[in-house]
Amino acid sequence: MFRLIDNKICPAGLLTLPSKDPKDRTSATLTCGATYLICGAICGCTRNALENSGIKVVPWVRGTIDEILEACRLNMLEKFIMPGCAGRARQQGRCHQKKGNGLNSNHRLKEK
Repeated sequence: MFRLIDNKICPAGLLTLPSKDPKDRTSATLTCGATYLICGAICGCTRNALENSGIKVVPWVRGTIDEILEACRLNMLEKFIMPGCAGRARQQGRCHQKKGNGLNSNHRLKEK
């Protein structure tokens, strides 16, 4: 976990998820105070539970942790969305997210 403080990325600890149950994962994520989740893949149930709880989810992101953190800081995360997952549901592929990728021109990590 990380925080954006004065436009700098700072470590904020680790989160161990208690189980594979979406409710448990959502509860653990909310308890630690997370408001933004960037991930490579996420099941629809978990994504819906997190978003319904107020956590912004950006799925289908690829790259190293350092690349992703820097891209997020610079508001350039869309460059790291996996090919074929940029807001369109794929008919035969792995990307069945009908809500899009969650990015827009003003997405940013919230500064503390």
